[in-house]
Amino acid sequence: MFLSGSFDSTIKAWDTNTLTVAGLFEFEDKVYTLAMSRIATSHTLVAAGTGEPKVRLCDMRTGRATHTLTGHREAVWALAWDPRNEFLLVSGSADRSIRLWDIRRSASCLMTFDQHNEQFDTMQQEAAHAPRPTAYSQTNNSSSSSSSSSSSSSLSSNSASVSSKVSSVASAHNGAVSALKFTPDGRYLLSSGTDNRMHLWDVATGRNTLISYSGIVNQTQKASTICLSGNGRLVYHPCGPHIHAYDLLTGDMVARLNGHFDKVTSLAFQPHTQHMYSGGNDNQILVWNPKMDAPVPQQTYTRTEKEGDHVTLDEKGIEAAAPLEDRDYWSDEDNV
Repeated sequence: MFLSGSFDSTIKAWDTNTLTVAGLFEFEDKVYTLAMSRIATSHTLVAAGTGEPKVRLCDMRTGRATHTLTGHREAVWALAWDPRNEFLLVSGSADRSIRLWDIRRSASCLMTFDQHNEQFDTMQQEAAHAPRPTAYSQTNNSSSSSSSSSSSSSLSSNSASVSSKVSSVASAHNGAVSALKFTPDGRYLLSSGTDNRMHLWDVATGRNTLISYSGIVNQTQKASTICLSGNGRLVYHPCGPHIHAYDLLTGDMVARLNGHFDKVTSLAFQPHTQHMYSGGNDNQILVWNPKMDAPVPQQTYTRTEKEGDHVTLDEKGIEAAAPLEDRDYWSDEDNV
């Protein structure tokens, strides 16, 4: 079974055996994105982002919408489930914000992401002006009371910490948030926006790592996709008709893949076969194939449709052919 969402305001669940529609969810506005948790065992929820400023959660078992997550001010373009926790969901919106949700809570929003990390500056200033703890008491009763008070204070502090991370004005990008992607270990979140920026976030704290990924081009008017290599060390981002590969932790662009003749709109990586799939407005789906007979630890990516030039990546994913320039991965036959 697989799912599809459309601008006809529906999400359809397809039976792959009969190639027929097995389930249908209808909405009041066009569907920009959808996501389903890969690790969920206690729910079968599909998160849907539409032209409305809210996230809709639909239950595959009942065929009905069960939850609505409100807080965004414009259309929701991007969604991603946490790969370690089946109840945590992130959403990105045309209102420039990214929100982290716990779908079990009544006040579901746990955090809004701030590209300038201003919330951390505020928390540090508040901590600096907080009263210092009183002297330790010698008596058991006082000790017990102090312990209880300390525990209560800690809970209050945690509650305040959570609430201080939810802001209605914090912006993750200076444009619409069009793509979200967790790293395989769930520690980091990648986001891409129409401000031609990609950010790497520490999920535990919500802090922007401030790594710079240069050369990003993202002028989409709808949801887009980014993907990671199997080991999570390379991030692939569509940039016009090209695909840029970046080192996740340094931001260095290590390769540029050419092959499409128009804007690349979607990417997917298959970790088991190490294949990457790309789709574009040139009406093509390309399969980027690792050359299995390349000497270890080198790894070669080439278009499977043509036996032409290829790019060789070393074990870190860095391009072996020296200069970084535009490359044409079509064979010479296409130029005849």
